Amino acid sequence: MDAFDELIVNYLLNICGGLFIAIAAIIYRANKLRASNRAFSLLVLIGGIWTINYGFITRGGDNAILHLRIGAAVAAFLAPTLIIVRDFVANPRARFNLIAKNTLPWIALAIALAALTPADWFIRNNSTVSSINYGPGWLWQHLVISAAMAYIAWSGWSHRRQLRGTARDEMGIAVIFAAGAVTVISAFLAFHHSGDPLPPPEFGLVAILYASRLTWVLLARGVYDARVLISLVTRTVAIILGASAVFFCIYWLLKIKAGINETAAAIVASIAAAALVNYITQFFLAKHNALLYRSIAGFQREVQEVARSALTQEKALLQLERIFAEYTNTADALILIETGRNVYQRGTYRFPDRGLVWQRLNRSGWLARDTMDLTSVAAHDRDALRWIDERPVSLLMLGPRSEQHLNIVVALGRRQSAPAYTFYELECLSLMIESAAIALTTIDASTQAQHAGQMMALGLISASVVHEIKQPLAALRLFFKMLPSRYEDPRFREQYFDIIPDELARVEATLSEFLRLGRTESYHVRIFNPSALIHEVLTLIQPKATACRVQVVTDFAARDPSLRGDPQVLKQALLNLTLNAIQAMSGLRAGPRILFVGTTLVGEKCEIAIRDTGPGISPVILEKLFRPFVSTKEDGFGLGLYITRDQVVKTGGELIARNDPIGGACFLLLYPLATGNATDAPPQIASSTASTPPLPARSA
Repeated sequence: MDAFDELIVNYLLNICGGLFIAIAAIIYRANKLRASNRAFSLLVLIGGIWTINYGFITRGGDNAILHLRIGAAVAAFLAPTLIIVRDFVANPRARFNLIAKNTLPWIALAIALAALTPADWFIRNNSTVSSINYGPGWLWQHLVISAAMAYIAWSGWSHRRQLRGTARDEMGIAVIFAAGAVTVISAFLAFHHSGDPLPPPEFGLVAILYASRLTWVLLARGVYDARVLISLVTRTVAIILGASAVFFCIYWLLKIKAGINETAAAIVASIAAAALVNYITQFFLAKHNALLYRSIAGFQREVQEVARSALTQEKALLQLERIFAEYTNTADALILIETGRNVYQRGTYRFPDRGLVWQRLNRSGWLARDTMDLTSVAAHDRDALRWIDERPVSLLMLGPRSEQHLNIVVALGRRQSAPAYTFYELECLSLMIESAAIALTTIDASTQAQHAGQMMALGLISASVVHEIKQPLAALRLFFKMLPSRYEDPRFREQYFDIIPDELARVEATLSEFLRLGRTESYHVRIFNPSALIHEVLTLIQPKATACRVQVVTDFAARDPSLRGDPQVLKQALLNLTLNAIQAMSGLRAGPRILFVGTTLVGEKCEIAIRDTGPGISPVILEKLFRPFVSTKEDGFGLGLYITRDQVVKTGGELIARNDPIGGACFLLLYPLATGNATDAPPQIASSTASTPPLPARSA
């Protein structure tokens, strides 16, 4: 190797060392990376410094490539040692003998490596150029490195079932496969000592590229499942083999066809192969990330729809669990809400705030089922966590803890596709859980705000309620005072028996509306057909309509639609509106008294109209008709329409009031249509207590 080639090789050596240091800085400064990744970045930094050091002090290119490989091997060799040191520092009194026993083979191999490396370097540097004596140190040095890396890989693979969902798993798995890669390289070099003892430079570059790329991909993906690891390694090997074929093709074209210097051709071919590997890897990684990000975007859209809907917290939880199961491709999902400090519960499912399982979940934020060892936890925790096996649960994920939203734990069922979760997917799940927690907080805050508003309204109407009750009570008190002295008067007794029930009914009605306003009701939104319900309401009001000489006219749509809402709320609203209409027409001295009830399909909604031929609503009152304490009746309390509209809106409907162009008031109930088979409309119901003709159907 001439001086120019030696300069090129040393230059490449320093570039590789600089790349090691740059990668170490990127890993160390990356967001949301655990302490183990930062520890591994320090090991990469050590390898980079080692590489640059040998790049400056070695006098030959062969020595430079050799020590570049030795530096990478030592950096990978130090990683499991750091894991053991961290275990010992965390708990120095526990299992000291066991730790020392497990590290004894590594200590022996490290001593052998430390002895053979300088011996081999000394022998080669004291040999002449014409007859280099590589000696037995060459073979045994690489055999020791290969044995050390093989022991690390075998140890990690044999204990993979015992890995827990902690920060150390990422570094441990990366070390296992980095050690495996170095094992193959070192074994090849150990038995390649005859003839040309060192492989050509291009082999070293491709081998280092393979080991670094595989380690980097494993760190980025953070895979812990054996089947996923085998698939990932297979794909990575295929990519590297393809890149190696590209390398040798370019190298052959530049050296043989173009006559370019061997080293320059190797440099250009290595750069092209590295660029190809990087492009293919980033392409698949970007494609995978794009799918995940699209899933997150769709998940957040559906969660926002749940947050905007008028659902109770329990129904919102059911909707969110369905969305979680759909987007994570799992059989089911369960959301547990923090009910106390670090106590998560949902019905009979409870996650205790103590015990080994909680410590692991709280430390790492997630816990996979194949890493849980429920036999090692305390008895009371094992009983509380029995539901994990019964459901069964494949992954427990703790959402980001914050005082700004509810803290939740999501338990995902058995996965239907890939059995394991990558760390990219866990990061995406963390974002999904945070979105769900914010949505639940919004729903909870909305419910509390509505209830607080109702309580405030209760406070505002307290004086009015007292006044409304005080008047009939004062009349009753006056009658009771007069009763002893005037009981023998038949006219007084008749008046007494007429007024007392009316005044008591007035007190009862006032108290009923008062309590109804302050009560937090639960609604049952479902799909129903309105025709039978309207028929039932008209049957109930028929005696009142007959007594007030009101004719009831109906006009239903050709087909009975299926609506989504609470049928009991619609029934109560129809009952209130029809009785109000009858009462408004009962005072008419002339003109027809007609109550019209009909249904019309308008786009994606069904419109239920209640019209009358009464005096209508004053424009001043119409603007604030649905506010509390606003009434068109002289003796009205002003809460009936306010409560009716509030209930209709909460169950997905609308209530609109207006004056009809040809006279009278018109109330429109609008409900969204639901998919389903329609049924025939019921027959029309009409009373013939008045001689006026039926009211024709009018468009809304």
